[in-house]
Amino acid sequence: KRAQGDIRAEIDDYSNVNFTLRYFSSDRKWNTAISIKNLFDSEQRDPSDGTMPNDYPLESRAAWLTTAFEF
Repeated sequence: KRAQGDIRAEIDDYSNVNFTLRYFSSDRKWNTAISIKNLFDSEQRDPSDGTMPNDYPLESRAAWLTTAFEF
């Protein structure tokens, strides 16, 4: 929702789908994961106070690969 008194049109609703697939080694000493944020690349914005005419864009699709080791 916009701030009270902000006459600009309301921001469209959006859904955000994130996905993570994780693999653990058989001895559980390490694991790796791939994550995709905003899987369907929907346009998402947070309302600004009016100083930024097109509001604050949120993250578009992004992929992350992580690996962790236990010593």
